[in-house]
Amino acid sequence: MTRSALAKVATRKALRDTWDDFWKQSRSQSAPGVDGVTLAAFNKNREWNIGRVYQEMEAGYKFSPLRPFTVEKSNGKKRIICVPTVKDRLVQRLISNHLTSQADRLGILNEVSFGFVNSTASNPRGVGAARDRALQLRQEYPWAYKTDISSFFDRIPRSYLLDKTIRYLRAPSFKPLIKGVIDCEIQYQDAALARLIEESRIQRGRGVRQGMPLSPLLSNIVLRDFDQEMIKAGRRMVRYADDLIVLAASRNECEEIDFQARSLLAKMQLELPVLGTQGKTQIAEPDEPIDFLGLALQRDVAGRYRLIITPKQLDRIRQELGRFHDVKRLARDGINIIDLGKMVTNSVGGYRSAYSCAQNTAQLDRVLDGCQKAIVRRILTNAFGEKAVQGLSLEYQIFFGMAGD
Repeated sequence: MTRSALAKVATRKALRDTWDDFWKQSRSQSAPGVDGVTLAAFNKNREWNIGRVYQEMEAGYKFSPLRPFTVEKSNGKKRIICVPTVKDRLVQRLISNHLTSQADRLGILNEVSFGFVNSTASNPRGVGAARDRALQLRQEYPWAYKTDISSFFDRIPRSYLLDKTIRYLRAPSFKPLIKGVIDCEIQYQDAALARLIEESRIQRGRGVRQGMPLSPLLSNIVLRDFDQEMIKAGRRMVRYADDLIVLAASRNECEEIDFQARSLLAKMQLELPVLGTQGKTQIAEPDEPIDFLGLALQRDVAGRYRLIITPKQLDRIRQELGRFHDVKRLARDGINIIDLGKMVTNSVGGYRSAYSCAQNTAQLDRVLDGCQKAIVRRILTNAFGEKAVQGLSLEYQIFFGMAGD
């Protein structure tokens, strides 16, 4: 592919269309990159900013460093999310759209990969489709092998990824842009953050940083050959990014799967956690539930497998919704009570949609209802005091959503 072919992808119209879609989906995101520019500020001068990005792509686009943002995980540890500048996000989304349209050429469309590829009527993809496929397979093959790749994104060999992407795409003109994304590093001066980065095993020059729009799609390119070898061996695998489950007819087959998966990933300098009952790599007998993408594949009294929301996942949902209690953080991020109402409504609706396939959705409804009431109560208590909240009449409790109708 020539430079002129790249120019056909990176047109002003393509940038404008990409931005409009990005703004529609993500306008509530407030975190800026290292340049301090928010989505709202970029959109305020949309045409000028898009023109500037177009000119920079014409001249040879250079990506900015990434702004680190810490998120607390369910186990109390912190995960680092890397935030690109808004214009870098725009360029990465443009590249992602093009690579997605070239999925056949890249070889990332297959029967086992369900993450970060587009669904079609005949070929559904996404979290829900991945769970459904795993459930369907376990009805016939009741032994389960489940694992995820250790520190996957942070261990991806960059030269391997770049070589495979350009070779599969057969588009050398994209190499500088793809390399620019892969080589993005975190900008930091804080000593505490430096220690956290070190503890997270993030190494300069290795891996692809999480939080960039292009990272998920690149993960499929890295694992393309792994998928093909597992398919060739007849493995009944379902993979979503670095999470995978393989259904089997016996323990012996599960052990063979473990050996094969480790051998294939070792060629890419990737590893799996140690096999064990309490670890991330597990073998489940037919009567044992196994977690996959937030739900458990669990046998009922009739011998059929069902999707169940696990207590661990319900706790995680409580913790994630609990972040809406922090008024100081919300105010610092420019979020007011109207914004908060929309965010909570969207989050609750998202959880209900994501877990609608589970058998115990009534339990989820109780958790979500309790979380919404707790958010309102905490905010009112912080603003007016516990005594004032306790003194609210039933009418006002219903009005604030703190009590039933």
